[in-house]
Amino acid sequence: MAVALLATVSFVFGSGVPAGAVTATPASHATVTYCQQATITASCLHAAVADFNIARHKEGLGPIVLPTNFVHLSVPKQLFVLINIERIDRHLPPFNGLSSALNAAAQTGANKYATPQPPSHMPAGTPHASAWSRASNALYAEFVWMYGGSATVRNGLLMNVCGPLTAGAALASGHAGAGVFLEGLDTRDRADVFTWNGERAYFPAASRERATASLPWVVRTSAPSFYRDNYWTLGISSPGTFSPAAAVRAQWYVDGVAQPGATSHQYTLTRAQHGHTVSVKLTAGRSGYMSCGKAYDFGRIS
Repeated sequence: MAVALLATVSFVFGSGVPAGAVTATPASHATVTYCQQATITASCLHAAVADFNIARHKEGLGPIVLPTNFVHLSVPKQLFVLINIERIDRHLPPFNGLSSALNAAAQTGANKYATPQPPSHMPAGTPHASAWSRASNALYAEFVWMYGGSATVRNGLLMNVCGPLTAGAALASGHAGAGVFLEGLDTRDRADVFTWNGERAYFPAASRERATASLPWVVRTSAPSFYRDNYWTLGISSPGTFSPAAAVRAQWYVDGVAQPGATSHQYTLTRAQHGHTVSVKLTAGRSGYMSCGKAYDFGRIS
């Protein structure tokens, strides 16, 4: 007899790496030495870009491509641009832009040397993430957030909620750190400070950041449902619906490890997998659109 299940939602990476699967890459001595101040010097830029490229290569990504105006942007704008570069290069939709309301939330947290908290106007249950760094240099802060080994921070930067995404960023008073606040699905927070589409012109014409940043994304319109067909078999009753209509593919994970060939709408655990945690990532895609994906956690199956 099939039993309906409710799975817990978690943020996922566009690259297909499950939440929590983070291999830390330490910043080089050169980056630590040259990237202490908010202003990005030539030495800092050279060292940090080299570190980014080493870390990205481990994940099968090419060298990072920065816009030509990058060093002239403010630290909050630099943070925003770096987050979007990492997202787009993992086939995730970019944040629309910086919001004055979310910038204020990021500023409050940064000035307190603490993780920014949601603004009071944000509805309960709104997907969001935030991060704070002691570093006032955008390259250094972003590198630590992405590659320092914190799955929680990285998952937040790479969240995919199948809808509008807006960000806030700030440099702490006295240049004593930086913070970001990221929000999804709350259409009241507009990108009224800085927009990604406006920044796209500063990327090389052949770069993926410039070519794909303006693509719309698939939006989820109803949630998926799941079942447990017998003691060890889990399945997807419905993958949910999307606008526009999209093809949905599945990938099953056991203890955070993708199972080879496990891409159907049903998965049966082997005897050796009994008592382990199971999750499935559903990714919706359509030609001409950014993909939309979420991971659903079934917990420990025993």
